Amino acid sequence: MTKRLTKRKAKAQRSEPAKPSPYVVFISYSTEDSYLAHAIKRDINDLGAEAHIYEKDMPGGGFLMVKIREEIGACDEAITLITSNALKDPVWISVEIGIIIGLQKELNPVLYNVSLDDLAPLKGMAGIDLNHLRERYLVHLEKRMDRRMTNK
Repeated sequence: MTKRLTKRKAKAQRSEPAKPSPYVVFISYSTEDSYLAHAIKRDINDLGAEAHIYEKDMPGGGFLMVKIREEIGACDEAITLITSNALKDPVWISVEIGIIIGLQKELNPVLYNVSLDDLAPLKGMAGIDLNHLRERYLVHLEKRMDRRMTNK
């Protein structure tokens, strides 16, 4: 009987169209900027993508850096939210930027009242002012999501 159920289950799975995997955006931010990260997450989710932030979307326990690396590895692209809060202790966000770059993920620095020159790993990159997030990031994110869907 188990073999029969397994065969039926396999047949049902073959006949169902594969559900497309969500477009995932990892958001790196300072804990003090949680409210901004959650606002960005809502905007991304409203487009149909899946935004991940460590405090809510990552399972507990274990070594946090390994989990963050896994999350970044599984994402399609990443945002780093750079604020004066992030610059108070830039080590953590710099490590996450290093992981993002090392895994060759698209990096989108989002700035709030700071300059990219304030954080060494981002010098020379183009940043997105938080006040212009919709037209400078979300519109382009939506286009990347559409391209991905048409290429599948």
